[in-house]
Amino acid sequence: MRGKNGHINLFASFLTFANMAYVLQREKINREDIYTAERMMEAMMTVLPMDGDQLRAALRNQVKDFEDMLQYQSALAGQCDCIVTINTNDFVEFSSLPVYSPEGLLDLLDEESV
Repeated sequence: MRGKNGHINLFASFLTFANMAYVLQREKINREDIYTAERMMEAMMTVLPMDGDQLRAALRNQVKDFEDMLQYQSALAGQCDCIVTINTNDFVEFSSLPVYSPEGLLDLLDEESV
């Protein structure tokens, strides 16, 4: 889970940023604050590209939540070790990667540091 230097490398797809903006707009957060939050998040992680190959792979899998399958395909292409999401149940249907809630990942990391 941790890299050679003991740090965790964070990755997100472009779709993550679109979803974040959508949720913040729905919560009536002003545009300037949304862009500030997006820039802060982008600075902390590597943004994974999404392309036609990932789209086609997602289209071959008819799952309950298509957006989750797109995220999953992006994680696979980016060679991620796991997926962290608040929707863990949606990924159980198809993920070959370990899937953690944010709290579950923090608990795991606490266990590793002991």
